[in-house]
Amino acid sequence: MAQKKQKVLVKGADGREKELILLQIAAKTAYVCPAGRYAEAVDNPDLWVGFPLTDVRSANGEPLTAS
Repeated sequence: MAQKKQKVLVKGADGREKELILLQIAAKTAYVCPAGRYAEAVDNPDLWVGFPLTDVRSANGEPLTAS
């Protein structure tokens, strides 16, 4: 689980970017949720959506890496 609420930019299939909250990084997948659902998503992985790390950047534009 991510230590704190971290905003990330996620590129969707349509090429548009959306700001979401990072929940976890596992292997080459970043799991995110909308900011408004963060509190309930923390304990409910059914609300997480996975994106390839190549489509996710930090809010300041830097690529994310698996730790």
